[in-house]
Amino acid sequence: MSPITDPLEFEFFVRALIAGVIVGITCGAVGTHVVLRNMAAIGNGLSQCTLGGVAVGVVVGVDPIAGAVAGALLATWLLTTITRHRGIQLDSAIGLVSTSMFALGVAVISANRESAPNLSDLLFGNVLAVTTTDIVLIGVVGTIAVTWVEVAHKELTVAAFDTEGAQTIVRDPARTEFFFQLALAAVVVAAVQVVGVLLIAATLVLPAATARLHSHSATTMLRAAAMIGGATAIIGLYGSYHADIASGPAIVLAGSVAFGLAWLAHHFADLTPARS
Repeated sequence: MSPITDPLEFEFFVRALIAGVIVGITCGAVGTHVVLRNMAAIGNGLSQCTLGGVAVGVVVGVDPIAGAVAGALLATWLLTTITRHRGIQLDSAIGLVSTSMFALGVAVISANRESAPNLSDLLFGNVLAVTTTDIVLIGVVGTIAVTWVEVAHKELTVAAFDTEGAQTIVRDPARTEFFFQLALAAVVVAAVQVVGVLLIAATLVLPAATARLHSHSATTMLRAAAMIGGATAIIGLYGSYHADIASGPAIVLAGSVAFGLAWLAHHFADLTPARS
């Protein structure tokens, strides 16, 4: 028996592996700019907003993914609209929108228990139930999101480190910011089934935070984060299979271990005196 090849005999595991790697790479790439901008809260906020969209969608007879897309798009529009007003910062807007839509989702689910989706799967993911259609959707969303981040990487990096300078260097900062939030919303929707609503923020932040410890440029960080995201998805899914635990938490735990090891390596490297 081989711990590596045995799980590959099951089609559901192979599909989960493909979906997990795509989501891991996408979250790593997009998460790079989430970390650089100190915007971890927005990933968590958007993921909570999808619960409201999914719950309402299922009750009215719409596909859960379509409901999640609607919820994420509505949240993006609300965040953009609210933050245009003076005195309301992004973190405050995230708190207002995410908690309201999350509460809406829980309320709808509790009022329609017979037709409502499995709350556990929504909160923690169920990547083993991913279908071929889901993989295609995740692949399309991931490709578009990563491609856009690559194209807009320079503008996003400038905006992350020099907000005032970005006003003169970036052609249209407001448009760039809107499309970044849109890409983030799309990634959140794609990742819901893999890691669940409550764990998406971790899959966005952990690979990028790990890569940042040993990266000397934003470009290097982006590449490393994408690879770390894909690798921890694979390790987490194998760990989930052999330890018989939920796949979403297993992926996040793998990412947490990777960050811990990278942090220790970085810490001890700082303590080691440089050789002359």
